[in-house]
Amino acid sequence: GTPIPFWYCESCGEIIPAREEDLPVNPAVDRPPLDGCPRCGSTEVVGATDVCDCWIDSSITPLHIAGWAEDGELFRRVYPMTLRPQGYEIIRTWLFYTTFRCLLLTGEPPFKEVLVNGMVAGPDGRKMSKSFGNVIEPDEVMARYAADALRQWAALATHGEDYPFAWEKVEASQRFLTKVWNASRFVAPHLAGYRPPPSPEGLELSPIDHWILLRLDEAIRAATAGLDAYRFTAFADLREFFWHELCDHYLEAAKPRLYEPALFGRPSHEAAKFVLYTLFHASLRLLAPFIPFITEEIYHRVLGAPDGDSIHLLRWPEPLGIADPEEARAGELIKDVIAEGRRQKSARRIPLPARVSALTVAVPSREEAEEVRRCALEIAKTLNADEVRVTVGDVKGVAVELSP
Repeated sequence: GTPIPFWYCESCGEIIPAREEDLPVNPAVDRPPLDGCPRCGSTEVVGATDVCDCWIDSSITPLHIAGWAEDGELFRRVYPMTLRPQGYEIIRTWLFYTTFRCLLLTGEPPFKEVLVNGMVAGPDGRKMSKSFGNVIEPDEVMARYAADALRQWAALATHGEDYPFAWEKVEASQRFLTKVWNASRFVAPHLAGYRPPPSPEGLELSPIDHWILLRLDEAIRAATAGLDAYRFTAFADLREFFWHELCDHYLEAAKPRLYEPALFGRPSHEAAKFVLYTLFHASLRLLAPFIPFITEEIYHRVLGAPDGDSIHLLRWPEPLGIADPEEARAGELIKDVIAEGRRQKSARRIPLPARVSALTVAVPSREEAEEVRRCALEIAKTLNADEVRVTVGDVKGVAVELSP
């Protein structure tokens, strides 16, 4: 602890403080500022051996960082600070001491907001303790998995609540990194040297393009609101969007237009590349605070760092407003048809690339039937079907039958 800077006269009890210019001092070993007691003249002066608790110095952390009493210009720029993150077990001590002391010394509280986190528990749910044998060191995790995988696990914790460490969650996070990397490898050759037009005007955006662009805008709004409120669990929704909606649904549906520009036409091909670039550029920026290392690598390797040397220096994405809601609803229907077709193939143990002679798609209304017919070529090529038949029937959502 911090030594208490006083000496005491053993004869009369006079308290002798340290001189300001001598600080810091340790009276237990340092000589007093006077040769004798100023009150009785006794030379029997001893230093205090008691110490303050640790909060006496840690409570001025914001002042020390901000250059208080040393760098007035810095202090004016950074004090009071924005955020104090800390655990719930030191609210009464560190938080109270810091707020109280800084307020007394400066007239202002040291920070505007406080973010209270819980404790990391062992895999067994108990407090980590060597005696319990449940301590997991971060270095142990990073020796087996990427740092980005550990960061994902941490981001999924709920504020103020204890959070047990779980190897399976880190493993799932590592699988997501593999998904991101594999998706970037697929995208890279299609975007090599690509620079998007300033607007999508003149491009033939398909309904499924509108659907994914609308979902991107919704993901941006949700992630922005989450981070503004320090809800880092917003990452869970971002991961769901990238993993399943972008990769599992959109990339599969976009492949035919990317690989067969002559069949779909150049405007449709260019639209798919525009949407792909837009999705990856925005998604990487959304994911960057959570998985900073892999997003930086992909930003350089796949996108060619078009806007600067680091993805972490770019502006946070804003909703694009490109998607037409009506077209997006049609696109969601097409996404559901393709997803159901893939599910049917899997259920019948038909390899996904295997050709089938026909798909029969049943939908509840004539309007939906027209939308399916409008996108029949995309559906047929995505599911490798020779023909797409559309019927209107008494079904919920969509139903798909395969004819091998």
